[in-house]
Amino acid sequence: MPGHVVCVYPSENPDCCPVHYFKEYVSKLPESQKCPRLYLAVGTAKQICNDQWYKDVPMGINNIGTHIKTICKEAGLKGFYTNHSLQASNVTNLYNSGVAEQIIQENTGHRLIEALCGYKVTSVEQKKNASKALCMQKLSLTDREPTTDQVQKVQLKISVVLKQ
Repeated sequence: MPGHVVCVYPSENPDCCPVHYFKEYVSKLPESQKCPRLYLAVGTAKQICNDQWYKDVPMGINNIGTHIKTICKEAGLKGFYTNHSLQASNVTNLYNSGVAEQIIQENTGHRLIEALCGYKVTSVEQKKNASKALCMQKLSLTDREPTTDQVQKVQLKISVVLKQ
C-alpha cells in the first residue's frame, strides 16, 4: 500500500526484534536503491557474494507468495499459508492480545475498523473470562457471599449457554 507507514519498536530480545531484522535487511539492499518498494527481488549469486542480496526492482506478488510458503514450511508450520492468511493471523493475535482496534487498523492499513471484524476469532481464554464476568455479576446480585460450589455451578451453566 503506497504511503502506508507502520511504527515498530525494538524488543529487548534480539532474536525477535523487528528493528534488528529491518536493519539487517536494509544493510543488504543495493547502495543506489531507487525502487521505493519494501520487498525487492532476490539478487543473483554474484550480487549475493558481494553482500548485496537484492536487485533494485520490486519483488512480484507471486514471488512473495512462494517465499511465504517456503518460510512457513521451513519453520515447521503445517497447513496452507498465504500472504493474506498471515495478515489474518496477525490481526487475530493482536485482537486476542487486547490491542485496540484502531491500532490494529493503523497497522494493517484497513480503511474501516469494520473490515477487521472478519478476522476476529474469539479465544477460549476470552470465553472463559466472559463466563467468569457473568458469573460474578450474577453472584453480586445476591446479599450473601457465594460458596465455591455455587460459583462452579453458575460457571458451568454459563459455559453450556456460551457453547450453544
